[in-house]
Amino acid sequence: MFNKDYHYPYIIFCYQALSTEYKELVSSLTQSDVVFEKVSDADYGYTNTTDKFRAELARKYLRDTQDNTLEFRFKSRLMAGTIFNHPRLSELDYFWRFEPGTEYMCPIDSDPFQYMYDHGKQVSFSIATYENHETIPTLFKSVSKFKQQNPQFKYMSADQGDNSIMSNMLNNGKYNRCFFWNSFQIASTRFFKSPEYTAYFKFLDAQEGIFYERWSDAVIQSLAAALFLDKDQLHFWEDIGYRHRFFYSHCPNNNSIWERCSCRPEQNFDNDSQSCLANFQQ
Repeated sequence: MFNKDYHYPYIIFCYQALSTEYKELVSSLTQSDVVFEKVSDADYGYTNTTDKFRAELARKYLRDTQDNTLEFRFKSRLMAGTIFNHPRLSELDYFWRFEPGTEYMCPIDSDPFQYMYDHGKQVSFSIATYENHETIPTLFKSVSKFKQQNPQFKYMSADQGDNSIMSNMLNNGKYNRCFFWNSFQIASTRFFKSPEYTAYFKFLDAQEGIFYERWSDAVIQSLAAALFLDKDQLHFWEDIGYRHRFFYSHCPNNNSIWERCSCRPEQNFDNDSQSCLANFQQ
């Protein structure tokens, strides 16, 4: 992994107390600093106004849907917004999100953080796919409502053509459900702590769609990128091989890169009918 040369610190957020033995074991796996931080019940849990009975009914309605759990919703709320209140993140310009069950299948020889900084990138991804409509029936309506009620912020428009992220997320003015999978995510902490994103998340959090439907942090963040960023601030990691614990994977197409990887380009999720990567390569 590239970090053996750069020694960026690892921050492990957890909502339960971890044993000293566990911390020592994890810390022994790297020469970099490892910091363990506990998230509060207010950040990993229901809002103060959530109707828990209604939330339970929503989970029953979506019983056959992937990630239809209370824990997934708690994590979505945390990663979509409340985690950015944590004081540890105030020290960072960028973060790289790692999740259990993810795998990086190619050597990474350069510094992705430096690339993001040098090129003015705010958000990045390696997989784009479609969300299940049943999980977000009112999300885009809520996003549009936020925009109408907060004219003080600068928004990107689908009318801005090739440099618009939003234009790739709309079909005839309706959200096409395309989003950036974020279990591998390198992004600007400052963007997610900005006044506009903070107000955006606070508004959506108050709508309770994370619990009354199943809004995921990935879709919430993807729509925020489309609202506030232009395409030049978005980056697709073509050269990083990545696999998610389900069936999603991306393998570089460049022969000189994938020959050093434990993956094959023809197995790319990019080529799957459920991929919407092509929307952003037009």
